[in-house]
Amino acid sequence: MTHSAKTPHPEHDCKPLAVDDAAGHEEFEDDLLHEIPHLRNYAISLTRDAADAGDLVQDAVLRALEKRDRFIPGSEMRRWLFTILRNRFLDGWRKRSRRGHHVPLEDCPSHGLGQPASQDDWMELKECEESLSRMRAVDRAILLLSVFSALSNRDIARRLGVAEGTVRSRLSRTRADLRA
Repeated sequence: MTHSAKTPHPEHDCKPLAVDDAAGHEEFEDDLLHEIPHLRNYAISLTRDAADAGDLVQDAVLRALEKRDRFIPGSEMRRWLFTILRNRFLDGWRKRSRRGHHVPLEDCPSHGLGQPASQDDWMELKECEESLSRMRAVDRAILLLSVFSALSNRDIARRLGVAEGTVRSRLSRTRADLRA
C-alpha cells in the first residue's frame, strides 16, 4: 500500500476498505505490522513506561483491526494509527484521573490511619476540592499534570495535543483563579 503525504478527502473517489477484499485485508495487516515499531516508540513517549506502552500498542492495534473498515486506502496509515493510539491513551488517562491513584492498603503506613484530620486541614482540603471541581476539565487536567506529574509544559502540550502556549496560558489563568 502506498502512503501519500496528504490524507485524501473522504468524498473524493476513496472508498473504505471493502470487507470482502481478502487481498486488501492482507495488505492492511502487513502495513499494520510494519507500523508497530513506530507505534511502540510513540507509546513510550506518551506513557514513559515500556510495559504500559506495550499494553497501549496492543490496545491500539486491536482497535485498528476492529475498525479497519474505516481506513481509507491511499491515506497515511501511520497518521491513522497514531491518532488511534493517542485517543486510547487519552481515554485511559481520563479514566485514571477520574478514578484517582490506587495505593494498595498494605503499602499504606499503619501510623496515622486512625487519626482524623484537623478541622482546619479538612476545610482547606474541601475548599481545594471545590475549586478543582469548578474548573473546566481540560484546565484541571493541565493543572494536575503540571503539579503532580512534574511534566514540562511541552510534555503536557504533547500529551493533550494542544499548543505549548495554550498550556502556559491555561496554567496561568487557572493558578490565578485558585489564588482568588
